[in-house]
Amino acid sequence: MKKVYALIFTVLLIVIISSCSRGEVYFKYKQVDKGEWTSDTPLVFELDSLLVDPSLKYDFQLDVVYSNLYPYHDLWLVVSNNLVDTISLQDTIRVVLVDEYGTRTGSGNAGYYQLSLPYKTDVFLDTISTYTVSVSHAMRDGKLKGIEKIGLKVSEKDYARR
Repeated sequence: MKKVYALIFTVLLIVIISSCSRGEVYFKYKQVDKGEWTSDTPLVFELDSLLVDPSLKYDFQLDVVYSNLYPYHDLWLVVSNNLVDTISLQDTIRVVLVDEYGTRTGSGNAGYYQLSLPYKTDVFLDTISTYTVSVSHAMRDGKLKGIEKIGLKVSEKDYARR
């Protein structure tokens, strides 16, 4: 009888854990060393193509975790990727961390905030190559304080409709 309960518990735990991912195929954070991000230190994410289904579309989301030590309203990111081809493409993205009223954007408390923003949508991926997304900042400060970590999340498009 104990084995039956253990089996049922294990199956339920697996179902609960897998249902929480909501179509996520990749979700990883890269920690900024000592909360000081130098402009010449990109944070690199590598997505193994074996995790994707070539018949599906994917959405890419960037997460920024920052603290009260961040001195500016905006954060400019340079994001390079090879999602479409083997040639790396580069995007420059403005992230508003403090709005015009002085309110920090995103969610959080105790001096730390997390802001999620869409990066790429409706992307077809194949199983031939490894995909790389590299994130660096384009701010004038050589060492940028207050950015704690950057995350990349890749999810199946329209997972909820399935």
